[in-house]
Amino acid sequence: MPLDDYIIAVFCLIDDLYSELKQKIKVRKAGYSPTVSDCELITMLLVGELLGLADNKKIWLYFKSNFLHFFPSLNHERYKIFNKQATNLWCVIGELHKVLLNSIGVWQHYLADGIPFPICHLARAKRSTLFKQYVAKHYCAAKNERYYGFKLLLVTSESGIPINYTLDAANIDERELLSRIDLPEGSSIIADKGFISKELTAKLNRSSGIKLITPPRRNMYQQISARTSKMITTVRKRIETTISQLTECFNLNTTKARSIHGLIGRINRKILSYTTALFFNYQIVKDQFTKLELLIQG
Repeated sequence: MPLDDYIIAVFCLIDDLYSELKQKIKVRKAGYSPTVSDCELITMLLVGELLGLADNKKIWLYFKSNFLHFFPSLNHERYKIFNKQATNLWCVIGELHKVLLNSIGVWQHYLADGIPFPICHLARAKRSTLFKQYVAKHYCAAKNERYYGFKLLLVTSESGIPINYTLDAANIDERELLSRIDLPEGSSIIADKGFISKELTAKLNRSSGIKLITPPRRNMYQQISARTSKMITTVRKRIETTISQLTECFNLNTTKARSIHGLIGRINRKILSYTTALFFNYQIVKDQFTKLELLIQG
């Protein structure tokens, strides 16, 4: 669809989700209404992320230069206020993602995988003060390198839609992060060999009836059939596609945030932008759920 049509479609969707959210929680406790409404600002953030504009100032300048006919109040909004409002909406954007997921569907099978989240080059780690109390050094086996920063554990649906995530220091075990994820009772999680743990499997099953499915290591006594192993590998490619698109197309690892709330807000909006794009893309290209290059044309 044309970009103008996509902006309108995203605004209408966010406006509906925002109205539904306000019936459940109080978005603002006091103060004047903002010059640019929350729905308008969130729309600009989501569309900007899809267009590769990861910086708030670039988004502000882009829409102020090209789409004042859609957002006339932006002409009277200084960047400092725009940036502050965008940062303060970090929690609202996370809640909007939950409301959107409720409108998409309900799942019983989930995929889980970790994402290295460096904040600076390893050589600058000693003199870096950014998120000093939250980050650590760790080794990433997938990339065969050490890095300094966070570790993000992403959980998606079986089709690759981001469902939830948790963020902690890079040296925290992925199995510990998975135990913090809130999922429906009786569901199942498919993960790689790094999540193999009798304690974690028993804990998830005992607390919520969640079944953890992982391919066994070669030296383990209990093995599975080649067909089941191939099925697990095939299904897990969907979360790998999601992670690849989030990191390459939505610049998940490039947030430029200076505060922990700002960091979480940037992650929340990238995930919501990606989920929104999938939501509209599925309506247009039914059998190509993740080919986002077909979404905006002309």
